[in-house]
Amino acid sequence: MNSKFRIFVICIGMAGLLWLINHLNREYTVGVVFNIRYEGLSFAAGQKPDTTIYAEVTGKGFSLIKYYYNKPYIISLNQTDFKSIKRGDSVFLKVLPDNLREAMSESLPTGIRLVEVPNDTITFSVVSFPSREVPINVRLSVLPGAECMISGPVKIIPGVARITGPAEIINRIDSVNTITVEAANVCDTLKKTVKLAPMVSEKVKCNISEVHILIPVSKAVEKTVRLHYNTTHDGDIYEGEVTVKLLMPEEISNADHGLGVTTEVKENALVFKIVNPAGHKILSVSPEFIPLEQ
Repeated sequence: MNSKFRIFVICIGMAGLLWLINHLNREYTVGVVFNIRYEGLSFAAGQKPDTTIYAEVTGKGFSLIKYYYNKPYIISLNQTDFKSIKRGDSVFLKVLPDNLREAMSESLPTGIRLVEVPNDTITFSVVSFPSREVPINVRLSVLPGAECMISGPVKIIPGVARITGPAEIINRIDSVNTITVEAANVCDTLKKTVKLAPMVSEKVKCNISEVHILIPVSKAVEKTVRLHYNTTHDGDIYEGEVTVKLLMPEEISNADHGLGVTTEVKENALVFKIVNPAGHKILSVSPEFIPLEQ
C-alpha cells in the first residue's frame, strides 16, 4: 500500500512538472512597470514628472519569470529624447515615442520583447536658464616666509567658469570666487586644488566645483634701480632720474626689466608713477615729485 501511494505521488509530481514546463514554454503578454531616470534636466518649481511608466511585454514563461526576479528595470531619458517648446524661462517637453520605445527595449533582457506602450506621452516643463562665462577670482590669505615673496600672478586652471541661472541674477555676477586659500611661512611655489565658494543663489549653477591654482613664491632680494624720465609741460623740459628701491625675485637678473616711470601733474607738481611688473614690490621712490617751474 505504501509503495503504491509513493508511486502515485511521484506520477502526480511528474505530471505537474511536465505541465509546468509545457506552459512555461508558451508565450505570454503581461503588463510591467519601468522606472525612469532623467539625466541633465532641472525641473521647474512644483513640477513632478512621472518616475514610472507602464508597458506590455511578451515572452516565454521562463524569460518572464527571470524578468520578474531581476526587476525593477530602469530607463534613462535626457533632453534629446524630448521635443521641446520654448516658453519664457522654461521649456515644455514631450517625449519622442520612438526614443522611449528604444530605451525600454534596450533595457529588456533577451527573450522579452516590447509590445505596447499605452501612455507614451510623457510631458512636463524644465527650467532652461541662460548661461554666461565669468572669470574665477582666487581669495588669498598667503603669507610668504621671511625674505620670500609672491613673485607673479596666480595661475588658475580653468580660468573661467560657466554659470547658469535666471538672467536677472547672473547678469550681476562678474566673477566666481574660490574659498579662501590660507597658508603661512611659504617660501616655495604653492600648488593647490581649491573648491569654489557657494553661489550667490541656489538658482545659479556652475559647470565646475573646483580649480587648480599655482602661486609662484620665490626668495626675495632688495635692489635699487635708477629710472630716467624726460617730459615737457607748458614748454618747460623736465629731465632727470628717479631712484626706486624694490623687492624682487632673486632669479631675475635684470633689475629694471619691465620697470618704467610715468608722470602726471598734480597741484603744481610733477608726480612720478612707477610702472611695476607683477612680482615686484616697491619699497620707496625718490623723489616722489618735483615742483613745476612757475
